[in-house]
Amino acid sequence: MNQAQEQKSVKDNEVNKSCKQDETECVEKLAREAESACGKGDIKTLYNITRQLSGRTTTTNTSVKN
Repeated sequence: MNQAQEQKSVKDNEVNKSCKQDETECVEKLAREAESACGKGDIKTLYNITRQLSGRTTTTNTSVKN
């Protein structure tokens, strides 16, 4: 049982390391896209990428129809 727990711990660490690496690559890719959009003057794309990186969500107010 102890050996199984050690193997699980090792695999958990590998998964966490891989997730962190993937997240870093994704953020770097978005940063490159933002720089490219800024160079082209594409403010809408730049704003969307910035909003995505900041993690802020937009709230939409919809009216209730009778």
